[in-house]
Amino acid sequence: YQGFQVQLESVKKLRDLERQSELSPRLQAQSLLPVPCYHSALPPDLQPVCASREAASIFKALETIAASSHCELCEN
Repeated sequence: YQGFQVQLESVKKLRDLERQSELSPRLQAQSLLPVPCYHSALPPDLQPVCASREAASIFKALETIAASSHCELCEN
């Protein structure tokens, strides 16, 4: 996605990482990076996304893809 190669399982894991955020809501609001970038369990194939200026929009798009039922079709 957007020049990054990510695995479907990594994309699906994003939702869980958002729910398990290690940052307080106050720090999340002040954060320069998207919340997943601060999570120690961020899959290695998603870590390069954090260096992108478009990281927030990329993670948002990937989370939308993961939530879609069409995502399962891509796997098959």
